[in-house]
Amino acid sequence: MNNLHRTLHFGALLVMAVTISCTPPPPITDAIVVDARTEHWQSQIAGAGPNAGVNVKTGDEITLAIDGKITYDRSLHGLRKDTSGPWGVRAPKPEAWCPEARIGALVWRIGDDGPCLSLDKVSGMTFTADRDGQLQFLVNDIKGGYGDNSGSFRVTVTIQRR
Repeated sequence: MNNLHRTLHFGALLVMAVTISCTPPPPITDAIVVDARTEHWQSQIAGAGPNAGVNVKTGDEITLAIDGKITYDRSLHGLRKDTSGPWGVRAPKPEAWCPEARIGALVWRIGDDGPCLSLDKVSGMTFTADRDGQLQFLVNDIKGGYGDNSGSFRVTVTIQRR
């Protein structure tokens, strides 16, 4: 928005002072429910139509608010159930979708080829997008081990465009 503050006339010389204020656009907020039983990346906005996801751009500031708990079988035989919040509870496993993140943790990536991110990889709940793409979420577990999981995480995503 341009505000013209004052115009001064000095003979043939015209001097103008202009103030330009740049107001960032309002933040975008959406919610995604991440089902612990689903063994694929999830990006569906809660209550939205098919293929409606959260698209981010390089430089966007993304804040996550995460609620919920999941349960998974740590023995792979239905004998020992663990309950986890978004941080996960078990040490990382090489056979998991995201081998560097804890089992049971909420993990995410930007785009189909972005690296896995988790609460251990970002400082706090806010991070900056390093690429353009759709924000995708998954509960980290051993590949093929999702059938005994239950629960979900509700992720509220707030994006401030930069």
